[in-house]
Amino acid sequence: MKTDVKSHSPLIARLALLYFILTIGVVGTLTAYLLSLPLYLLSRLIRGPERLADLILQKAVFLLMKLQPWFNGTVHMTLPERARNQGILIVSNHRSTLDVFILLSRVPGVRILAKRDLMFVPFLNVMMWAMRQIPVSKGSAVQFLAAMDEVRRRLRSGETVHVFPEMTRCPLGYEGVQNFMVAPFLAAMRENVTIVPVVFKGTDSVWPKGAGGLFSGHPVTAKTLEPVDPGQFKTADELRTEIHSRIQAALA
Repeated sequence: MKTDVKSHSPLIARLALLYFILTIGVVGTLTAYLLSLPLYLLSRLIRGPERLADLILQKAVFLLMKLQPWFNGTVHMTLPERARNQGILIVSNHRSTLDVFILLSRVPGVRILAKRDLMFVPFLNVMMWAMRQIPVSKGSAVQFLAAMDEVRRRLRSGETVHVFPEMTRCPLGYEGVQNFMVAPFLAAMRENVTIVPVVFKGTDSVWPKGAGGLFSGHPVTAKTLEPVDPGQFKTADELRTEIHSRIQAALA
């Protein structure tokens, strides 16, 4: 899957990105800050409001994506039925920052393992803290292990957690799926939670890594694959290899 950004007007691409940022500001102010954030803060004191806050935010990001004329997406994401206190791990390939917006628009209450650097971005950091997203520092083995311990704790408490096992977006023009870290699969095995693979295709054609614009006209697809029971595998490495192969096959 090669990404051709040279055939697009850089000016139009930058204007598309500017429009996206402006709509994030408008929709985010009206929903995330005025509606969801107070509920998230209230949930620190009493149980219950967090679910409503998660739902409002998911609907807001869904609306945000609907407002984007450059977004030509076909998205099919469904999670299996499970008990209320049963966690679930979502894993996917990572082609673009756009992947995160698609996830947030379809999965209410998803907690994403994300770069700690984002916690220093004004306004975004407040919402990430309120939503209890899981920060991890790149290049620090100690902090990575601490983040994976937090992933296990969240799964144990019944949360929906997402991890990009590639740990970074694919380079411009990259075909296929990069190597997966084994740690998230080990966490799923130890906590005995279902894994739902997700495949993103074409998002890097719209918003490539390192590009300063959004390139319209490219179709984007995102879909869940069949859930995987970690108990059917002997080792985390075997589990990782199987899910990597399934995502690779679906991406082709």
